[in-house]
Amino acid sequence: MTEKAKRRLKGTAGVTLGEMMVAVLIMSFLTLAVSAGVGTAVKVYRAEKEYSESRVLANSILLAMTDELRYASELNINGDGSEICYDSAMYGYDTVMKIQQQGENVGKLVFLYDTERAAYPFEDKTYMGYQIQTNEDKPLFQLTDDGSCIVLSYDICDSRGNVKVSLEDIKIRLLNH
Repeated sequence: MTEKAKRRLKGTAGVTLGEMMVAVLIMSFLTLAVSAGVGTAVKVYRAEKEYSESRVLANSILLAMTDELRYASELNINGDGSEICYDSAMYGYDTVMKIQQQGENVGKLVFLYDTERAAYPFEDKTYMGYQIQTNEDKPLFQLTDDGSCIVLSYDICDSRGNVKVSLEDIKIRLLNH
């Protein structure tokens, strides 16, 4: 061996096996802590994303209903409050707004007009796997005592039927009252 190689082998510079094992152990604990935090962060992110998507859908449906009903005339709400018949500026006379059933008490918003035609304000992909559900305690449509407002109540639920967003007692002022 050369003199230079012998000096390197005799030198104390470097890391011992014990120091290396301690460093690996510390890195393992740090990695474990970070991975646990990432898992929790992903769960929170998914929950918040789900809530945001359902909230956007709830507000979009509310906007579609508001745009249509605000200028409606000749309103007639059926006995259980599940649908409303009115004269629409966009769809004409005897338009019916309701939730088209796609399961037990869940579905999507539909406007029925010209006796057999249907208009859906949103494509299926807009619903992003969510559906409208009638509120258990309140009817979908309700007219205030003085007839100047329609009160809406509905839920947005996921594909398993879990309520994600609940809108209750939302008043829409009628301009053609």
